[in-house]
Amino acid sequence: MFFKSTSLHYLRHLKYRNFTEEKFVSMKQAALVTILFLVLMTLAYFFRKQSSQSSDISTDNQDIFTQTSDIQNYKFYYSKIQDFYPVITQNNHQIVSYSGFDLSYNEDNEQADWVIYLHTLEKTNGNVSRKDNFREDKNILTKSALPSDYTNSGFDRGHLAPAADMKWSETAMDESFLMSNISPQKPAFNRGIWKKLEEKVRSWAIENDSIIVVTGPVFKDISGKIGQDQVSIPGYFFKVILDVSLPDIKAIAFLLRNEGSSRDIKEFAITVDSLERFTSYDFFFKTDRDFMEKVERELNLAAWGL
Repeated sequence: MFFKSTSLHYLRHLKYRNFTEEKFVSMKQAALVTILFLVLMTLAYFFRKQSSQSSDISTDNQDIFTQTSDIQNYKFYYSKIQDFYPVITQNNHQIVSYSGFDLSYNEDNEQADWVIYLHTLEKTNGNVSRKDNFREDKNILTKSALPSDYTNSGFDRGHLAPAADMKWSETAMDESFLMSNISPQKPAFNRGIWKKLEEKVRSWAIENDSIIVVTGPVFKDISGKIGQDQVSIPGYFFKVILDVSLPDIKAIAFLLRNEGSSRDIKEFAITVDSLERFTSYDFFFKTDRDFMEKVERELNLAAWGL
């Protein structure tokens, strides 16, 4: 009451005599509404900024492997597959990108150094049928090997990026039969232990939701060349699998001789570090080095169900 009477007394002496108590109260209410609006706008800006910073985890390669308690259910995304290319000592090999995989073509050996692709739970549900349309890859500037190079050679046209992993797309399936994605494999290897490993990789895509797969020949102990194009027969083949689904980022590598085997695939499992020393490749070098070096040193067979 004191405030009210004092205010009215003051109002009587204002220059504008028609400035009533009712109008004064209305102005106070308007001022309060304005202040409240500004506070709400400030809070909205703050939360929007925080949300934007959190979303950077999915696109900023430097923070790509950050794991904190508030994103345990956050699905892992990478910015682009190129961030996971391996590095090799030769730097003049042609990189080609297809809808289902990327590869580095090695002209000296007439096959890829490596292929790389993202395999997901969603992609395992495809039903595109295999076509077996092996053919020259005309995107290779130096010309790729030909299907005829393998004829009567005693070696299978072995896929690096498996056709069975490309069932999600007609185009991807078709591109998997380009000869740049093919390497000479002994039949007992291609149809035996290698096939078992490929099937296991598909099961990991289902179990882990999203994995990055890198596959390639190793040009050590080359046992000769086949065909008019002199395609090298690799002594070994490798696979690297990186689970890129939070909360558990993990990796495993496999190194197998180009020969049949009745051994369990877990006996060929090694750390990524070990494979890097054997091949002189550097895998995942563009990612967070401290984090990835730890992942590459570890081999947890139980985490992979082996």
